[in-house]
Amino acid sequence: MAIITDPDLLSRYDVIFNSASQRVSIYPVGDTQRNTGVTYTNVYVDTAGTLTPGGAENFNTDGVVAGDVVAIQNDVNGGHYYVRTTPTAGANNPISLAMIDDGVAGAETTSLTVQSTSYTEATSITGNVIAIATHGYVTGDSVVAVAGGTIDSNLTDLNVYYVIRVDAGNISLATTYANAVAGTAITLADDGTGTTVLHNRLIVGIFTNGASTSEAILGNDTSGDGLGDVKDGISQQAIYSFGKEEWRVDSLITTLTPEYNDDLIRHQFPYEAITSEQFEIGGGTSHDNWDWFNSYTRKKVRTAGWAEKTDVGTGDLARETGIITLGSVDADAQVYYQQTSVVTPKVDFTFLGPVNEALRVYTDASADNTPTDDFTTYLKLFVRKKGRTYAGSQISDIGVTTIQTIVNRFPLAHTVDTAITLSDAELLGTNPYRFATTPVAISSGTDGSKTINLNTFTSTAVGDFAAAGVIAGDILRITEADVDIGYYEITNVATTTLTVTEFESVSGNDFTFGTGWAATNAATDFEIYSSLLFPAQTTGTLVEATATGLVNTSGVTGTLTHTAQDFTAAGVAAGDILIITQFYDISFNASTAVAGNIITQANHNLRTGDRIIYDINGGTVISGLVDGTVYYVSVASSSTFYLCATLADAWARTNGDSTEIAITAGTSEPHLLHVHEGDGAYDIITAGTTTLVVDTTDQQFPTTSKTIGTQYHVVEAGMYLQYKNKTVQSSAATQTTTPITDITVTGLNTIALTGGNTLGFDYKDDAYVTVNVQSGDMIEITGTGTIDGRYTVLSRTSATTVVIYETFASNVTGAPAAGTIVAVEKGFERTIGPDDLSFNWKVTGNGGGLQDVFQFIQSELRSSSDIDQGAGTFVPAGSLGLVGFIGNINDLLMSFASPTGSGLNLFIDDLDSNDINNATFFDHTSTAQNFPFTSSGSLVFNPNLTNDTQAKYWLFFTNDDAGDNLGRDYGTANAIIVEDATTPTANPITGYINAVGGSTHGGVRSVASSTTSITFTYAYDTNVQRGAGSVSTAAPVTLVAIGQPTAQFVIASGSIVNATGITISAVAALERNYNGSNPV
Repeated sequence: MAIITDPDLLSRYDVIFNSASQRVSIYPVGDTQRNTGVTYTNVYVDTAGTLTPGGAENFNTDGVVAGDVVAIQNDVNGGHYYVRTTPTAGANNPISLAMIDDGVAGAETTSLTVQSTSYTEATSITGNVIAIATHGYVTGDSVVAVAGGTIDSNLTDLNVYYVIRVDAGNISLATTYANAVAGTAITLADDGTGTTVLHNRLIVGIFTNGASTSEAILGNDTSGDGLGDVKDGISQQAIYSFGKEEWRVDSLITTLTPEYNDDLIRHQFPYEAITSEQFEIGGGTSHDNWDWFNSYTRKKVRTAGWAEKTDVGTGDLARETGIITLGSVDADAQVYYQQTSVVTPKVDFTFLGPVNEALRVYTDASADNTPTDDFTTYLKLFVRKKGRTYAGSQISDIGVTTIQTIVNRFPLAHTVDTAITLSDAELLGTNPYRFATTPVAISSGTDGSKTINLNTFTSTAVGDFAAAGVIAGDILRITEADVDIGYYEITNVATTTLTVTEFESVSGNDFTFGTGWAATNAATDFEIYSSLLFPAQTTGTLVEATATGLVNTSGVTGTLTHTAQDFTAAGVAAGDILIITQFYDISFNASTAVAGNIITQANHNLRTGDRIIYDINGGTVISGLVDGTVYYVSVASSSTFYLCATLADAWARTNGDSTEIAITAGTSEPHLLHVHEGDGAYDIITAGTTTLVVDTTDQQFPTTSKTIGTQYHVVEAGMYLQYKNKTVQSSAATQTTTPITDITVTGLNTIALTGGNTLGFDYKDDAYVTVNVQSGDMIEITGTGTIDGRYTVLSRTSATTVVIYETFASNVTGAPAAGTIVAVEKGFERTIGPDDLSFNWKVTGNGGGLQDVFQFIQSELRSSSDIDQGAGTFVPAGSLGLVGFIGNINDLLMSFASPTGSGLNLFIDDLDSNDINNATFFDHTSTAQNFPFTSSGSLVFNPNLTNDTQAKYWLFFTNDDAGDNLGRDYGTANAIIVEDATTPTANPITGYINAVGGSTHGGVRSVASSTTSITFTYAYDTNVQRGAGSVSTAAPVTLVAIGQPTAQFVIASGSIVNATGITISAVAALERNYNGSNPV
């Protein structure tokens, strides 16, 4: 970035000081000036938004074209503009202009206004004096005379003249500025006809566009040829210095043009310099109301912060802070920022690459110290370019709490990320990211048609893409050897045409994103992949299924029912994923179920803090509520509840305060409450014809069956992110009815609570039954000023006393601070070693390794959509007010440096067992957690065993010598089968070798060259099957296998050590003597 710091490199074309409007305009004009390098001095505005040349000047023959930059030096219209269209041939033909902020393709501006007076030739002239009421001219003003009829014979149509002010209602004209000052007027013949208009004369330079070859302002393209001297901006110090030099020239005749331009010393100076990097523009006693011409100008000012002031207000109109990033950032990387808070959507910095740009942090249009916007206390920067490490920085990183009008230098740098190798669309079209195995095409063909630079794909052989089940979000794969070979995400589906995105080329760790096909091909081989299994689709967009039943079955499993459906026929099976997008509906009578602010609904299965969306269901809204609005539930009993505006109000109501919304019974008609608290992804355990049994360990289904409103679909196993931070209990010191009166910490890890909710740390389930706070639950304390933080419950001593996993710096006793809140929260609870721990994020790893998961997560963290598959509690992301987590402003969730990776408040379910020992998981308290070492390897079986459909295997400990040494050796009745470490419950390593016979113990079976390999894991540091003394010692094992028709009995010895990649092979002889007929 070649920022101009020397004022001697600037010209009045680059920087325009327009004294008439008191605006400063900056633009990188190009190297070529039209009109053979001569400034136009006979130009005016005849109609708003256009420039018209006077005299013999001809924009067309001078080479003016659309996209050129117009630099108007004087008058209230002074500043930079774009030429919108190439002028037509002929002298005096106008050009249409656009504002710079509207981009090179902007609409015709209405801000370029006509500045003129007029007089009647026949009646307004007396001698040499022209009568023009309230003309507003001063002597020396220049005008272009434009005849409406026949101009006075001593004047020339479209020529420039200079005004001699006679009085407020009369003027004369002179041929030069000097004559005007001397009072030498033109002798008028008084023989004209019609009306003559005197337009303010403009001094104009027209140039090629010298802006950078790829840039935009406010989302509008401003790109040029990259040859402008100031394309990379100008330091404010250089602008200030250049302004001083121009002011002190004190000349009416400048080097810009031999014609009268301006004498800047006769005007107040725009700037007050506080330091070389901090300024004020306008205001005070000597800077009047100077300001910048447009947003583009502000963005070209470098290495400075400033306040924009007025000469009448007591405060600042606006404040801009200078932002500079320190560190290596690629020139094509988009750095962006977030203001106000963590829930604010991102905004891109104006230009690509390292940042040196001013940012608005304060706005007060009335300059009375009552700002409409004040972003001075929060600012976060991000750079997330694919193929590079992700970086961020915030104001705490530069040691400040409030942003001032100075230059702030933020550390922000990235490096090549060698772990990122796949295109985004390939992630969506391959396993383990969105499929359990290599995907099978739902549609394919050889007649695909694509055209270079377009983003559509056509095939007539398919017939109807939508009817074939293709929907937006599916993946198109070009399979033939074509420059466009690869994966593309489908964004729109028509009968024979698909619209696609992600035109991404990969070269090592560099990724280039295009907007269309690289080549034309009318006979392209292709396949389309969809991870959606149910329901069948015919519209081109996902239409959810509606279940007929949803109920908890065991606390850790639940059942979804959909009558008149056939899940198995759709290919749904164990291991697939049920995704619920609307948990269930509650239907209640808006009249009879509403009384005293309470809604009565038996077995509602809500919990305090649940969020619902109120739906009038086509009826009349209940007084006090708003249709389509999110409310928080405060549960009074298993059949009654209140609605509240905020989560805090919901818990205050539960604790006795009257913080509910006042509602009045309405019309007797059914209204709905859409419940979303259980939205999310659930692993399918078994699939029947009309039922799915799923794992509900992380989110229990309702205790009472729900029969309306459950929206869902089923997909193949893949990677899905989910967030959970459910408040299940909360007490506050500010409660009126039951405030917290004391918090005591003893033993550095025991918290006792006095006052607050009557249940203490315990809480209610969805059936309004009290549940004890348990190991792994999260406690969040805020407002104390001394023990604020997040903690994990280790054990429950009583309802009001818990022991935590973490350790306080000191014991505490006494009344809490006024703003103290103690909340019990549920996240994703996982057991690592002996400890129950909680995480707010989880991802289904789908058997992928750390690098696979990292690639998926990094892709999600560049998304502008909600990446949380669950209900979410964070950033606004839905038309109905639901919330979610926008990927590109979310905190980082993982780090990876081969071969190790870390989850950042993230747990990876179903991680490749070979990577468990390489994984670190930082829990919700940011404490690093590691699994005890898990050994892993493969059991390998030769073709005789592989081909035997009844062949089985067992892995035994050879002996228990390293443990209790009780003689439980292989070959005795008490021989011990080794347990796999993949699941938390006992899982003996035994199963079928051939898939026809049955399943493995849970390991992954693969077959190659008639040899079967089945993976296994072993908890090397925690397995105590041989006795407590055997942990962290090598385990001698015996692999036993036996077939029936083709494989004999065989045993093989091996050893499990603290390593991965262990191989134990069983080679069975061919069975020639078995004559049994019935497999058992």
